[in-house]
Amino acid sequence: MNIYFLNLGCDKNLTDGEAMLGILKRSGHEIVSSPEAADAIAVNTCGFIKDAVKEGIENLLSLAEYKRSGNCRVLVAAGCMAERYREEILKEIPEVDAVIGARGFGRIAEAVCGGLASYFTDAAPDSSLHIGRMLTAPTHTASLKIADGCDNLCAYCTIPKIRGAYYSRPIEDIVAEAGRLAAHGVKELALVAQDAANYGADLYGSRRLPELLRELNGINEIIWIRLMYMHPEHITDEIIFAARSCVKVCAYMDVPMQHGSTEVLRRMGRANCTEESLRELVKKLRREIPGVALRTTMMAGFPGETEREFEDLLEFCADMRFERMGVFAYSKEGGTPAAKMKPQIAQSVKRERYKKLMRMQQKISAEILSSSVGKTETVMVDGRDAATGTYAARRGKDAFEIDGSVHFDSDREILSGELVKVTITGSNEYDLIGEEIN
Repeated sequence: MNIYFLNLGCDKNLTDGEAMLGILKRSGHEIVSSPEAADAIAVNTCGFIKDAVKEGIENLLSLAEYKRSGNCRVLVAAGCMAERYREEILKEIPEVDAVIGARGFGRIAEAVCGGLASYFTDAAPDSSLHIGRMLTAPTHTASLKIADGCDNLCAYCTIPKIRGAYYSRPIEDIVAEAGRLAAHGVKELALVAQDAANYGADLYGSRRLPELLRELNGINEIIWIRLMYMHPEHITDEIIFAARSCVKVCAYMDVPMQHGSTEVLRRMGRANCTEESLRELVKKLRREIPGVALRTTMMAGFPGETEREFEDLLEFCADMRFERMGVFAYSKEGGTPAAKMKPQIAQSVKRERYKKLMRMQQKISAEILSSSVGKTETVMVDGRDAATGTYAARRGKDAFEIDGSVHFDSDREILSGELVKVTITGSNEYDLIGEEIN
């Protein structure tokens, strides 16, 4: 069959989508780039917040048209939104023939052939299914899922209900997948999970991220290893030592902290994180990993957030001066404890607080980036802009499609994934300008 596959959502969801594509290819199907040419259509949905759910519904409704007027015979909904709203999808979108939950993606081939109406499982999927995933562009960098699910039970988050309890993949499966990715030209691995710092606790009885880093550090073709989504409570001295001593691990840590007020953190269900403990963690990371770039996420407008608590958040971020920071306005999600908390903050207030926090971070980011002017940096090339002819590249301090880029000209053809030395000549709020050193 010809199959059109649409992948939505985060990089963790992307790895599941690529695993499904690999299963479909091994089952003899062809992946096509246009829904008009498809015998079957599958949508790997995201269901984390309302905007993601809306996007999934809109795409399913749009693609359902090809069942009514095109060649498509089967429409499949998979992933997080399918898990969260399984019954509603089957009832409200009759064109959908099969619904596959977040841990049921191994049944995708059966679903597209019309032999499955719905499939959900609480068990962890076969970890080896990711080893044969079909990479989507680009091929020089890839996310590598080391675990899924979550046990942290933050008050605002739907992931534990959608993805289930935390489960780690065996080290040997992860290393095998990393080796296969390297053999296909991948130079950079971004390690992803709902909480990467907790890796191994369920499977081995103790956290084993340091051991995993050392194993991955030994793969010759891999140049960079990047740590993403590290719950601050679970970052140990052993993890810090491994990140510092493994030469391929970038001086970069993504540590979602969510807030800078101890009281708000307590209401969020992150009671073991306090303003003081987060400040100490930031100091330790910068002391133990010289030059580390810290990325975090912050939430504005959590239920009950007072003006004083928001000012505490502003002060915390101003003092910490994170190199990278994403900001989100709180999204009320049904079925979470936070949805029942009072008072809920008005949308207009959430938007204003979001904007205020972002304006401050833009200024901090611009100031930090301006300090790089005049320095020589080794960057990894991501690609070339066809219109301008300039290259976009990243330092080890920049995650692909999340952080900023280094833009530079070159008279020669440079392949994606190649390392180049540049002198930084300019900067703005998020990006750098450079000149290649010949």
